[in-house]
Amino acid sequence: MNGRSDGAQQAERIIAEVVALLDEKWIARHLDGPIDDAFRTFRVNPETPVSFEGFMHTLSELLVHLHHETGSCLFFPEKVAFAEVVRILELTYQGGAPNGYEMAYLDARNPALGMGAVLKRTVEGLKAVQRQKHMHWVFVTHISACDWPVKCQIVEAIKKRWGLLLPQSIREIPPQTLSNEIPDLIMALCRAQMVVNRICTGVANFHRPETTA
Repeated sequence: MNGRSDGAQQAERIIAEVVALLDEKWIARHLDGPIDDAFRTFRVNPETPVSFEGFMHTLSELLVHLHHETGSCLFFPEKVAFAEVVRILELTYQGGAPNGYEMAYLDARNPALGMGAVLKRTVEGLKAVQRQKHMHWVFVTHISACDWPVKCQIVEAIKKRWGLLLPQSIREIPPQTLSNEIPDLIMALCRAQMVVNRICTGVANFHRPETTA
């Protein structure tokens, strides 16, 4: 009985740690914040690059600068940065459209947008990629590393923590069946909780009486 209680406590502790590491405010402060701070110190020629090579060189310099200033990589040569820029643009630019780096180059040459807009979008893309890496790390280290009995306990902890947000059909599924779905469950429930909190806050603000001097 005591062992089972210890297992339940361990599962609840794991869930609490995962939720804390996935918290939007935590991510904004520890992942987005350093990148934004580093970007503000990046200096680039405001003129539109005249060649694709110059365009990619500027973006590579940006990535080297961000990695150096945030301390995420001590050695990040431009050749590696070039490949990483292409990957980031392919994954994130304009919603991950095909040939994202080519679209970014066209936007850089567009007087209505320019290199400044592309740099900002590239930084947003980098942050999105870093967030995905972070979430993968969280689930690998906190969930995947657990043995099967602990995963079953984690499912029980999820049901206990978010029971009101779960449909009856999910609540009735045995923990053994859901043990491989824990990351998807946690992500979906965290998003649902954020929406609920936002709605509740909005309702509270909406009904708050106005004060007059």
